[in-house]
Amino acid sequence: MKIFNVGSLELILIFTLALIVLGPKRAVKTANDIGQWVRKTVKSQIWRDIVSTSNEIREFPKKVIKEAGLEESIAELNISTKNINKDMQEIQAGLKGEIDLGIEADKDVDNYLV
Repeated sequence: MKIFNVGSLELILIFTLALIVLGPKRAVKTANDIGQWVRKTVKSQIWRDIVSTSNEIREFPKKVIKEAGLEESIAELNISTKNINKDMQEIQAGLKGEIDLGIEADKDVDNYLV
């Protein structure tokens, strides 16, 4: 679990340090204050605007592709890419077979000469 790019072990370390530095009573009060601040922030209009803008930015490339009608072109390119990869693998397998035959023929000539 990552919150603000901080892992669970790091959170445990932070909570432990807060308990040591602030003491049990002040740590609880501080956690309560932080919780209230986070709640106010998340429910504020500014936070909703930030989240909305972030979602719009994330969806913008998809929207542009859809409006430009590039979905079909992208699908065609994906199909072409798969076909090219398949052809390249077949060519590679054929070349490998020819190389193996050449090596075998070379060994046969070496055995004949010895």
